[in-house]
Amino acid sequence: MKILRANAIPFWNPYRKTNGAWNPIHITGAGRRPAGSCRCWQPTRTTAPIIVLDHGDLQAWAECLASKGVLQHGAKKKLAQHDADEPVTLTSLMGLFEPAALDSLMEAYDGDYRTLLEWWRSRASAEYFERLKYPVEVAKQRGPGALLEQPHAIVGTVHSVKGGEADVVYLFPDLSQAGAAQYMRAGPRGIP
Repeated sequence: MKILRANAIPFWNPYRKTNGAWNPIHITGAGRRPAGSCRCWQPTRTTAPIIVLDHGDLQAWAECLASKGVLQHGAKKKLAQHDADEPVTLTSLMGLFEPAALDSLMEAYDGDYRTLLEWWRSRASAEYFERLKYPVEVAKQRGPGALLEQPHAIVGTVHSVKGGEADVVYLFPDLSQAGAAQYMRAGPRGIP
């Protein structure tokens, strides 16, 4: 998983969808993952993305932001009061963001989606900053659509994926350090 993350290669485990380590991008069940907030960055034309689609998306997106210097006091509570399907307008954004933050957001919006993603990640709260690194890199390198597509790489233990079918399987030893040492000394017959 470290190699996949380092190379911004999307992965998942369809057999253990609630395991966040194996499903770092995709939203599963009724809950939203902070990484899923990146889904709001879908391009509508070649250069500029839609920032958010509706107040539900904006709420998930803003949840990751640091409040100080970015959001006005009580902005997250205001968002919770909106109907999730209600469209986002410039007026509603003006009531949520600090003026300087909104100006820089609009400036980033005039760039490409990578600029906008970096604006968002750089203003993430300490709680979310590291967790957003991987999905933001996936979106920056592979396009925002990569966050919506089903990943080709499946990761998990042998036990979590047994019964699944795949054209190619890479199997890493499922041994503890002590078991691996014993295997190295005595071979496969030396392991009870």
